[in-house]
Amino acid sequence: MTQALQSVLFVDDEPHILNTMRWLFKRQYNVLVADSGAKAIEILKQQKVDVIVSDQKMPGMTGVEVLHQAKELCPASMRILLTGYSDFDATVGSVNKGEIFRFVQKPWVNRELKEVVNLAADSASHTASDIIKSFKTSPGAYAEPNDAMTDIDNPAVLVLDGDRESSVHIRDSLINRSQVFYTHDMEAALNLLEKESIGVIVSETRIGRNDVTSMIKLLKHYHPDIVSIVMTNCNDANTVIDLINEGQIFRFLTKPVKHGMCRLCIEAGLRKHKELKANPNLAKRHIVDKHTLAVRITGETEGTAEQAHSTNLSAASVSSGFFASMINRIRGLRTSRAG
Repeated sequence: MTQALQSVLFVDDEPHILNTMRWLFKRQYNVLVADSGAKAIEILKQQKVDVIVSDQKMPGMTGVEVLHQAKELCPASMRILLTGYSDFDATVGSVNKGEIFRFVQKPWVNRELKEVVNLAADSASHTASDIIKSFKTSPGAYAEPNDAMTDIDNPAVLVLDGDRESSVHIRDSLINRSQVFYTHDMEAALNLLEKESIGVIVSETRIGRNDVTSMIKLLKHYHPDIVSIVMTNCNDANTVIDLINEGQIFRFLTKPVKHGMCRLCIEAGLRKHKELKANPNLAKRHIVDKHTLAVRITGETEGTAEQAHSTNLSAASVSSGFFASMINRIRGLRTSRAG
């Protein structure tokens, strides 16, 4: 019996782009197209779609709005945002509302776009049944948590932020809900990750002169059940894009953050952590862009990055020093978190 082709929906208001997508993917997938967000939503209401690739800037409904509704209508789908410009608000919305798998910028490279869509389709095929099962047995699993969530068995929250006021703010938001550790030092953060059962990390992008984003990305690569929430003053869209593609962050919040929003996001993160911990197969939905991450970590040429990619970003591919030590320690968390 021939296996049915997976369905990929492309949403863009430019006909020539939709024609290009048909040409690129017609041999591999059942290609669906929509020239508006409204038409895309109608398709999603009528049939199962495995991957949705939407442009951001469209009249009537933005790509973020399309993917946000797609998450509700078709939770097992993998969502990709395609755009020709780096708009900060739209990029943040793609994280917080669409929970997207990748952010692809125009003009794209055909080979790279096909790799992203193929990876998304593969992830969808291996996890759809798990998502549907979870949704049927626990319909609230994909909703934002409410005030009744006081599970004392929640794993701990680690706050990595040089702003003590923000750390205390988070602690006050989660009082009697989860144990919260906070630090303004990356070394201390690694110590806590080794010693404590951390389910959610809330982090700034920088602590003093240190860039924290590499640690966030490596944590997701080696331990996809750890959920990352970035809370920062940074308003650079490219930083958010990198954190989506290479770190699969769960939420991105700009300071100052209101108590209620802070609590809801962290509790949603704790719920997501439990979901990933209970069903490790769902980690396939959060695969990071290891190749780009390897280039960034090694700071070397693409040839060296390929070597790092093939060796699973081993410390041997990085010059000795803090990064090599950090990679080894983060990899080593696997043993301490096995239980």
